[in-house]
Amino acid sequence: MGDNIYKASLTIQASRPIYNSAYESTLINFIDNDLSFRYVEFQPIEFNENRVQGNDPMVANLTAVMAYYVNIILGLDSDSFTARGGDVFFQKAQNIVNNAPEGSNISGWKTFDGVRNRYRLIENLMDVRFNLVHDAIYSYYRKGLDQFYDNEEIGRSGILAALNFLTVVNKDNPNSMVVQFFFQGKSNELVKVFSMAKQDLKVQARDMLVKLDIASTSEYKDLK
Repeated sequence: MGDNIYKASLTIQASRPIYNSAYESTLINFIDNDLSFRYVEFQPIEFNENRVQGNDPMVANLTAVMAYYVNIILGLDSDSFTARGGDVFFQKAQNIVNNAPEGSNISGWKTFDGVRNRYRLIENLMDVRFNLVHDAIYSYYRKGLDQFYDNEEIGRSGILAALNFLTVVNKDNPNSMVVQFFFQGKSNELVKVFSMAKQDLKVQARDMLVKLDIASTSEYKDLK
């Protein structure tokens, strides 16, 4: 864009190790298409949570976006090990959104910047209407995948409970960003989890998944 200003898409990926295995489950697999920033080669990257906007909004936008997603990752990871363990990190991410850099080339931080942006994600994660999402994250990982080494049936029950939590959220808040965000990168894992389940459990899982993760409906239909 000139003047050392760049517009880019940022891919955010993170995984979580599963207890007693070499397997890592996808925690985040998301593409942010609204990243604009100014950067000069060899320029230090510094972030101060007390001065999110910095002196130059276009320079500050890069560090703000990076710090935002670091806190989202830490929050989700903490949620997966401890019930509501990620709250402190989500609060930091929300603080970044509330004090985000502003400018004509900067987007993704405001409610009117679309329906799948940084503002919407943290709004969902902090809104009491979506509290069950945090329960779902904990149930999916700590009560679900982490239990597979000792007892697969208990593990599947934990994951099914997570799907039940998300079904309630989706019914009350259809087409919400955070539910779609949760499922990105998980379809293959979920098919493998339930492919060896008892028939009634398999049917329950399939019926919920085709409604929750519409983008992967064709994959879940194999759970017959």
